[in-house]
Amino acid sequence: MAFTDAEPDAGQWCSRQDCVDVLHALPTYLRNDEAELNRNIARATDYAKATLRSRWPDGWPFASPTPALREVVAIRATYACFRSRALPEELDWLRAEAEAADQFLADLAAGVAELEPIPNKTALPAVGVTPPPDWGKRRWGFVHAANGVRPT
Repeated sequence: MAFTDAEPDAGQWCSRQDCVDVLHALPTYLRNDEAELNRNIARATDYAKATLRSRWPDGWPFASPTPALREVVAIRATYACFRSRALPEELDWLRAEAEAADQFLADLAAGVAELEPIPNKTALPAVGVTPPPDWGKRRWGFVHAANGVRPT
């Protein structure tokens, strides 16, 4: 095991590398204690699963968590590691990230947010229809360098 493991351990929804991506100094703050990070990843995964259980009561319907869920779990796990070691002003930015992650999970459970954009949904450009021009009122020809129009 290492802080650079990119694949989540069994049953977890983020990897240790995902957490280090959130806070690069995390190994230093944890004094290289991977076990503490693993415990917080497991807690964050359980929290996410419990929050989403209301929407998917029979279990997670996908083969693995999406990148958005991996990031949410990594933010929560990193916040849990960091909150006991930081000064309040150092913690503000991560607290805001954790609150946004919680809101995303709540919106996802309520069906307000989507995990990923649905590929079948395509934005159609707005089409403006203008009346056809009256070509009988137009002057045809080349524009002269002196801004005069020469008939053809």
